[in-house]
Amino acid sequence: MTRIDALNMAIEALNGQDEAVEVLNKIKASISKQNSGERKPTKVQQENEVIKGHILDFLATVEKATVKEVILLAEGCDNLSSQKVTALLTALAKAGTIERTVDKKVAYFSMK
Repeated sequence: MTRIDALNMAIEALNGQDEAVEVLNKIKASISKQNSGERKPTKVQQENEVIKGHILDFLATVEKATVKEVILLAEGCDNLSSQKVTALLTALAKAGTIERTVDKKVAYFSMK
């Protein structure tokens, strides 16, 4: 049972109690809006897209690179943690934008 289903049941059970039904309908509308997927990207998501662009620009200039090389050489990545860069590279790889290969337990990233 979803939250919307539970609210619909509560609204039916409270038939005749206008104030309670009105509040539950407002809650239901709020939940529907949250689930609609029409939200704007967050500030962090917008920043991550800019960083991904810098990473892609860098990878276009080299054959392959490690996370450490991306941090040291890519524009806008010098103050980022290796965990964040790894997460962004992994997201790009899962999206199919870049390729991830492993050689002697070291992950390398390159353009497809």
